[in-house]
Amino acid sequence: MSGGVKGAARWLGPTSSSAAAEALASMEPEQRVRIVGHTQEAMEGVVTLACAELRGYEHSPADQTLVAATGERLGEIEAMLAEHGQRISVFPLTERQKGMTLGALLGGGKDVASVQRYGRLRESLIGAEFVLPDGTRAHSGGRVIKNVAGYDLAKIMVGSLGALAFVTAASLRLYPLPRRSVRVRAAADLGAAVALVDAANRSGVELATCEWGGGEIEFGIEGPSAAVEAAVTRLAGLLGKEVAKLEVDEGDSGAPSLALRLAEERESFDGILVKLGTRLSRASALQAEIIAEGLADEGVWMHSHLGTGIHYLGVPGPGGALGRLDLLLQRAGIGGQLITDPGPGRGSVFVGRRPGGLTTMRRLLDGFDPLGRLVSPMRTSIMEETGSAV
Repeated sequence: MSGGVKGAARWLGPTSSSAAAEALASMEPEQRVRIVGHTQEAMEGVVTLACAELRGYEHSPADQTLVAATGERLGEIEAMLAEHGQRISVFPLTERQKGMTLGALLGGGKDVASVQRYGRLRESLIGAEFVLPDGTRAHSGGRVIKNVAGYDLAKIMVGSLGALAFVTAASLRLYPLPRRSVRVRAAADLGAAVALVDAANRSGVELATCEWGGGEIEFGIEGPSAAVEAAVTRLAGLLGKEVAKLEVDEGDSGAPSLALRLAEERESFDGILVKLGTRLSRASALQAEIIAEGLADEGVWMHSHLGTGIHYLGVPGPGGALGRLDLLLQRAGIGGQLITDPGPGRGSVFVGRRPGGLTTMRRLLDGFDPLGRLVSPMRTSIMEETGSAV
């Protein structure tokens, strides 16, 4: 096991599931532990347990599955699978995401452009191996698609922010690389973009991705060449343009896609990001309410996966703008979650309408971690929202 000690703070990087189990089992019951996907600053009085040193994978091209240790980097996984004409459901990856571990991706549970066609990451998760806070090793699900049995506990690990267990390996369903992939971009405000998406859906255009941000909309289309050509022709009609005058990128050889540009903007944003979901018809109204509230003048902006109704709001800081946005979303009955650390001034990761089943979620946390050993913003939020001690 690799690791280090920084004052009273400890950082551990176990190289195997058994080493992680041994480390957790040997700790005093009152020892607090933080689970991270890669190296981060150590926290005073807390053991930081990182999956970055867990390596190794088993790839079954015929079964279209991958079993990988959570320390494997996404870029290396992507390159290896591409040699076999396959990929995971999460794409496109930014350069920063390529350096992320699989564990960081699972724990964060962020959605990307490909969620429209392939669903969220948890839907591709077949099984997982993990270590409970007391050092007990466990697994859920199977290693191949046809062999999943028992309670599907693996899926609740996605997006848990290290509040449940230390995931050491995951089994993922894979997908074939498309025969052809194009991206069609056009200028459009959010209202016009929503209307275009609705029209595309009604006209039978099968979209792989649909991104909006900064006054632009981008449609991603994948499949056999003939199907892609037909879809592009339909989009040209909806946009009122000739096919030859469309702004089209062919595969990865064109200019950086809007989806990647927006993802990179979110990664480099020096503020707080909020993820929330609405009906497609509600998206432009939400933006109008943000503008009417004066939040846009304070630097609040919006990016959208319009095909799925998932939106990202950027808030300059944890001050008044975030509080006003919280109230606006509560009035609108929209729930959201912070996906960046809000700092000590705000404990909860929830924004707007609080999720249902918080008491059930608290019981789940207590079942996995009865001693309250794990330090996580998700655990803190649930305990505070249910009026329980952290």
